[in-house]
Amino acid sequence: MRRRITSLWPQFFIFFVVLSFFVRLYFPPSIFVTPDFGRSDLLHLNLPNKFVLSQNLRSFKFPLWQNNIAQGYPIFSEAITGTFFIPNIIIFSALPFEIAIPTLYLVTFLISALGMYSLLRSLNINEYSSIFGAVSFTFSAAMVLRISHLGVIQTISLLPLTLMFVIFFLKKTSLKNFLVLSFLFSQFLLVGFAQIFVYAIFLFTSLIFLYAILKTKKNFIKSFLLFCLILIFTFSLSAIQLLPAVELTQYSIREKGVNPSTILNSIPMKINNLKTYINPFILGSAKNGTYNSTNWQNTGIFWENTTYIGLLPISLSLFGVFYLTFQKKKDKLFFTIVILTAITLLLSLGTLAPTHILFSFPPLSFFRVPARFNLFTQFFLVILAAYTLNLFSKKMSSRPKFIFFLLVISLTTFDLFSKWWSYHPIGKSKEWLAPPESFYKLDKNFKDYRIAKIGENTWNNIFVKNGWENQSEYYKFFLNSLEENYNVFFDLNQLNGYVVLPTKRFNLEQSIMLEAAKSDSGLELSSSFKKLLDSQNVRYLLSSQEIKNNDYSKIFETEKDNFKYYIYESSSYLPKFSIYYSFQTVNSIQDYFQKYKEIDPTKTVLLEKNIKLDLEESAGEVKVNKNLEGEYDLLVTTQKPGILVVSDSFYPGWKAKIDGEKTEILPANVNSKAIFLPEGKHHVNFSFKPFSFNLGLIISLASHLILLFLLLRTKKAFRRNETHI
Repeated sequence: MRRRITSLWPQFFIFFVVLSFFVRLYFPPSIFVTPDFGRSDLLHLNLPNKFVLSQNLRSFKFPLWQNNIAQGYPIFSEAITGTFFIPNIIIFSALPFEIAIPTLYLVTFLISALGMYSLLRSLNINEYSSIFGAVSFTFSAAMVLRISHLGVIQTISLLPLTLMFVIFFLKKTSLKNFLVLSFLFSQFLLVGFAQIFVYAIFLFTSLIFLYAILKTKKNFIKSFLLFCLILIFTFSLSAIQLLPAVELTQYSIREKGVNPSTILNSIPMKINNLKTYINPFILGSAKNGTYNSTNWQNTGIFWENTTYIGLLPISLSLFGVFYLTFQKKKDKLFFTIVILTAITLLLSLGTLAPTHILFSFPPLSFFRVPARFNLFTQFFLVILAAYTLNLFSKKMSSRPKFIFFLLVISLTTFDLFSKWWSYHPIGKSKEWLAPPESFYKLDKNFKDYRIAKIGENTWNNIFVKNGWENQSEYYKFFLNSLEENYNVFFDLNQLNGYVVLPTKRFNLEQSIMLEAAKSDSGLELSSSFKKLLDSQNVRYLLSSQEIKNNDYSKIFETEKDNFKYYIYESSSYLPKFSIYYSFQTVNSIQDYFQKYKEIDPTKTVLLEKNIKLDLEESAGEVKVNKNLEGEYDLLVTTQKPGILVVSDSFYPGWKAKIDGEKTEILPANVNSKAIFLPEGKHHVNFSFKPFSFNLGLIISLASHLILLFLLLRTKKAFRRNETHI
């Protein structure tokens, strides 16, 4: 027992190194609060998503629908919540949110480090070189610069383990390796960052192909077909997330992928960025604003283009590349990794490399920022660095070898920690997740209305010039905007949303609103814009500019230096559930733009279905029994037939019943739901029960049962063989 514990010293050492970086988040409970262009991807996207996940898991529910984002949004379908990623399930169901976030970082970086150590050991690299590789990769730019993007680092952290089992599969196509690899791929996909998964599968497929060529393996076709079967089984294991995500993609603005020109030119990586392998800040830093130009087409973005694995690792990896390239009797596997390093480097350079043509075709055409291939370049370079270090150590005796490794690991750890320790700003959770001053000026019946943020974004005035170094008080002040999706921390309903896959209807509605708003020295809101907001249940407008519209009352103003925030209130906003007795029909997108200039959307609803229905002006009442995530229960009374409009996003999966009988839900007012109401008193129920989720649940459950059954069978067979031996 003692010997076994002693043999685990590398794992304990790695745990100590990772813990030393993140322990500061626990005392007191704290979060990273790194700003980005226009907002913070942490405070306005990743943390709100994890907060929604935490609330739902601790209430034994799935976060299928979120009322408070983007006029209602299928947040589960977007996938970035990572609902079924096992560490997320454990962490967010067991721990309070303020402890869950530090633990998420700790566990993610431990998975990365221990996975990298295991991968390198499986490649016959000694313990010290494997520790060196684990530290180098885990605290490389690939991981640390993406601390703001939880889905990215969680996905990247699984790379070492998945590659290890891909190699196991290459060497032995057993049922056990087939099943374990399928499960790992499934977890890889369920983290929720599809781009990294797709890039990884592309590279793993290339690995199988290249390794087969180098080995002149005759059964390459068999290996390739088995790998395809692994992917099919992976998709069935992940169907519970995959099917809703595919459905959302079909209804989103990315249905047909992204224009290749946009992919390659919007956030490019330049040859010049390769200098950051020597010094991550050689071209500037996001921290102090020296790399924060909004001219992304020319400069790119710091955290997307910076590649640093440490000075010693990059030096060793380059030596390894030359050694393996010119080696007479090549190590086939490591030489394959050299080729993959070159491929990922070329792909990350976008238009500057001949491989750019690949981004014109699926699946690469669905994702922006080809520079993210540099995450894999860094990963492969660290493997080559560990290989080279291991090579050098073979010619050293024991005592000098220990001193040498101690020096190399210490210098690399110091190098990486000195670069990144103070890069990301840290704030106390109770301060940064507490309601800002503006929140206390809003009516406390949060479910009765929406807020909307309009006007210029003030974040970039600080971020572009100064980054975030010594600027935290400004960013705290900017939280007064209650910007999307920061509002979910306080259960506020926001008309807008910061989402990865906005639906086409939501996007169209935003376009119509933008056309009606004009900005000069202040915000000049047209009467039609005001009525459109009223029809969408918007009671409060939060703005960094004064609003020129007498129909809004200014109820709050706050100022810090030259920055201001205002809150304006409308007294004529409609309830979320409203009865209309007048409608018009639209037949095209252009019709919507035209009709909204002609009608009063608080009195007339726009429908997309040609119907014959005579309505008369009447009176009605809606009593709300339930207004929950994905369920509305209403008692509706109307003296004459009418149309009940719910100013909540129109999306497949919603079902409606009147007095227990199913009724059709129609799209209305671009992105709302509507049903026809007969006269009288009725019990009306809306519920979100997406077929894509239910079908995916059945497929995933069945697939996991098959996986478990086959694993148990292989285990029994292994035991029988041992007994026989």
